[in-house]
Amino acid sequence: CLANMTWSPTLPTTTTDLVCSANLTNCSATDAYSPAPATVTSDLECTAPLLRCVVGTNYQSEAPTWSSDRLCGHNVTVCADGGSFQSTAPTATSNRACSSVTNCATNGTWAATWATLTSDAVCAPLTNCSFELHAPTPTTNRMCTSHQFDPNCTVGVVYGTPATPTTPSVCIPVTNCNAGGLWSPVAATVSSDRICNQSITNCLSNNTYSPVPVTETADVQCSATATRCYAGITWQVGPPTLTTDRRCDNVTNCLAVNRTWSSVLPTATSDVVCAHNVSTSCPNSTYATVPPTFTSDLVCFSTIITCTPNATYQTMAPTLTTNRHCAPYTNCSVGATYQTTVPTPTTDRACSNATQCALGLVYQSTSPTATTDRVCGHNVTDCRAVNGTWAEVPATPTSNAGCRNLTDCTLTDTYSPTPATATTDLVCDANLTSCTVGVDFESLGPTSSTDRECGHNVTDCLAANGTWSAAPPTPTANVVCNMSFPACVYPTPLMSVPPTYTSSYRCVSSCTGDAYDGPVPAPLAGHGGGVCTPTTPCGAGYQIAPVTTTSDRRCSAACPPAEYAAPASPPGSSAGVCAQTTVCTGPTPYQTTAATASTDRGCAAHCDAGEYAAATATGGVEPGSGGVCTRVSPCGAGAPFQHAAPTTTTDRVCVVACGSRQFHRAPAANGTASGVCVNATSECSGATPFQGHPPTPTTDRQCVTTCAAAQFHGGPTAGGSAGACSPVSNCTGPTPFQATAPSATSDRGCVHQCPGQQYARPSTGPAAAGICTLLTPCRPAAAYEVHRPTSTTDRRCSPCAVCAAGTTISAPCTPMSNTVCRSGGPNRARDGHTAAAAAGLGPGAIAGIVIGVVALVAVVVLGVRYGKMVPSPTRRRAGDSDEVELRLVHTTDEDGLNLDVLEQPYQGRAHAASTTPSHVSCGSIYESDISL
Repeated sequence: CLANMTWSPTLPTTTTDLVCSANLTNCSATDAYSPAPATVTSDLECTAPLLRCVVGTNYQSEAPTWSSDRLCGHNVTVCADGGSFQSTAPTATSNRACSSVTNCATNGTWAATWATLTSDAVCAPLTNCSFELHAPTPTTNRMCTSHQFDPNCTVGVVYGTPATPTTPSVCIPVTNCNAGGLWSPVAATVSSDRICNQSITNCLSNNTYSPVPVTETADVQCSATATRCYAGITWQVGPPTLTTDRRCDNVTNCLAVNRTWSSVLPTATSDVVCAHNVSTSCPNSTYATVPPTFTSDLVCFSTIITCTPNATYQTMAPTLTTNRHCAPYTNCSVGATYQTTVPTPTTDRACSNATQCALGLVYQSTSPTATTDRVCGHNVTDCRAVNGTWAEVPATPTSNAGCRNLTDCTLTDTYSPTPATATTDLVCDANLTSCTVGVDFESLGPTSSTDRECGHNVTDCLAANGTWSAAPPTPTANVVCNMSFPACVYPTPLMSVPPTYTSSYRCVSSCTGDAYDGPVPAPLAGHGGGVCTPTTPCGAGYQIAPVTTTSDRRCSAACPPAEYAAPASPPGSSAGVCAQTTVCTGPTPYQTTAATASTDRGCAAHCDAGEYAAATATGGVEPGSGGVCTRVSPCGAGAPFQHAAPTTTTDRVCVVACGSRQFHRAPAANGTASGVCVNATSECSGATPFQGHPPTPTTDRQCVTTCAAAQFHGGPTAGGSAGACSPVSNCTGPTPFQATAPSATSDRGCVHQCPGQQYARPSTGPAAAGICTLLTPCRPAAAYEVHRPTSTTDRRCSPCAVCAAGTTISAPCTPMSNTVCRSGGPNRARDGHTAAAAAGLGPGAIAGIVIGVVALVAVVVLGVRYGKMVPSPTRRRAGDSDEVELRLVHTTDEDGLNLDVLEQPYQGRAHAASTTPSHVSCGSIYESDISL
């Protein structure tokens, strides 16, 4: 029947054949297959769902048949990230095709658009720089800078190598001199390292330390002397270091602490040990010459001394540890002291200071003696009271002063600002004031102690009465106004020079040289038609009005607003000539160069490329101009991204970072910005409703028609997209098993272990350690379990045996056991796996085996003690026609389960008894914890 894809619903008999009338079920029509193969008398059982290959993870390696599952044994190729991209998408039955990403770094270009998983890179030419800031990479352009050295190289921390057009400045860490015991006299610069060539001074070698720690560019300052621990007084509790002082502590005074002494002397680094009591007495007429110390006991052996009469007296009485102390009598020093108290054996002579004559007021009349005081009876002469003298020889306590005449300073044209005193002369160290000739003259003459006074002004004859003086003024005399000025009339109406109070003029017909016809002074009105007056040079100032025949040039410290200083004319007459600044209007409304103090404003019809017309600045370009041509600003390190492009009237707008709804494209080709801010796509809709990748600081939101393989979308987003594509999770770590497969709208579900009635089928890819799969059920009355399921293996079922004609069912097929057939005649049993003929057994042998097995059940049961199998000796039983031997053998199966096997040595066939407890009824013989 099977050869014709049919099966027989009726069994054959001894007189009838199979009836191949039923077609085998097409399992593929129900997307399933039959775990059990069809037989001539049974159909396919389409109960096992076909395995679905996960698109993007694996694809079909073997197509399913009616009785075998699909095999997804080929993992989908993963295009190497950054090295290749998907040129053909995978399907359930075909692999992904990958192509190599174009290498933009090989021909002076860079990847302006990065390669994605599904697209190639787009190359753009590299920017040419004067100085390279950042080297190009395969995915970034070269960044340029105007700095030869990286300004980010912090001086003193790092220094930079010089940048070139193709290599950036590199910040190199500055050498740590101190780490090698050195310091550098030369500080690091932006382009050079420290020079570590000076050893750190060892202060300890000269018993000093440095209050100031060493730095990279300065040595220690061994300016503090280390504290000295004095032997026997202090001892060292902490040694000095390069920057810290020695610490000393006082040696313990055993006497003061507990009246003891130490036999152990203190050392430079250890204290005494107070262990011995001090002695309390000495023999008669002696004292302890050596008193106790904190390191020794008192020593008694010296006799107490006696003071010498009339020479010494007792200053301290003797004690246990001290001798009598005697001191010489005090001797009064004649002239300095004299005796006031007579001495005794126990008291000293008392002396009082002799009277000292007040220096400069009195001097001695009677000399002092050993027992009498001095008498000061003469007054000292006061040189200041005598006119014009000072004490050249000062008075002493025993002599009068000697007076001398004061110095006359006027003889050296000086005077003494410091007055003379009784003991000092005049000091002629100040020059006399000189009166200014022509301005003033002497009003009070000088003395030796006072300066000259110039209190009279010279008379201006011209202003006073229209005259002039033939005799000029002197330092001590005024002018004499007695000369008249001549009158100038036609044809010589002009005064040749301006008149003064000490000079006249000539009458001329016209002015000559650098002079102009100026006004006649008021006192000389009517004396002429004008005065030839020299023009005034501006010097360092600026000429604001030129010289005319009747007016002088006018000068100013600076040109007025809206004017600039043109070159002086004639040269040297001023710092410059003020001229009106040009206003940019009409056909040239744009300012190209600003006016300065010495140059005019530059105007043009339009601004140059790379410039924009800035608005008129207050006080700068006059109202009405087109604007100031200003260089468009590049985006620098502080604000590297272009937010708004420049226009003809506005500058480029740069920001620190693009807005939250923006991303920045690759750096501008001309190097004016690190990136250009662009508004990100708001949400995905229309033909591309799903978000493939969210926006990043450097990429836009990617919208796709459908999510890629190995991705899912979790439903509509808050912004309006149909969903955001996310990578499907792999089951790893504490949840290694797949409970639910991913779908277009949900992620893969992972669990710690598969739930009941499921096992972890091995996964063919890295997505999970295993896939939770429903256990295969053994169809009641049609199949029974031959292999128990584990956490990682399925249940295996075998078709129930069909009792042959002429036999009866003694035990029906259960979920855990096969059908048992029995007959009174020759026994025949046939199951779904093995026919009697295949085993080479005749009908009698089969019946013998069945009877032997039943008999052995009783033997096994009687050998069981609460689940422990007792090996049984070999049993032999005669069947109806053949003799069969069965024996019990302990072993384990492929899963490590303990088994007790009933083995038939002749044909090698076996039935297994699992030691796993499972109560069954063995007829009416016994009930046991073991199953056959």
